[in-house]
Amino acid sequence: MAFDDGTPLDAAKLQALETELNNIKSSIPKIGSSVTNITNVTNQTITQKQIIGGLTESISLIPGQEVNLSIKYSSDAQPSAVILTPAKATGVLKGSVSYYVDINSIKSTGATAKVLLDKSASGGFGIRFYYMVICG
Repeated sequence: MAFDDGTPLDAAKLQALETELNNIKSSIPKIGSSVTNITNVTNQTITQKQIIGGLTESISLIPGQEVNLSIKYSSDAQPSAVILTPAKATGVLKGSVSYYVDINSIKSTGATAKVLLDKSASGGFGIRFYYMVICG
């Protein structure tokens, strides 16, 4: 069954189209049953992940020195991950920056990251970090 541009639609072709659509619809398998029985739900706990995000305060970096970065947030559960993305605050970066989250510092109220501007960099550089904390 084909529909050609410019050809008027007739009832027979539309009826044939509807029949084909019904055939396709009836051939799609149905998943699951219409009745679902849930048993033994008394000992089940449902938990939902909490995701917190924000932007840290600016810190000034000094070539060759590691600087502590405080990440402050408040969560209902112990975080399982803290993810950082650097953002320029001040100055022009002339060197490379390394950073990591101190895993022993991760608490429900905040964490600490260490940030290092390589020693061959010229001048200082201000940096902030976008953070995402996954809890639960």
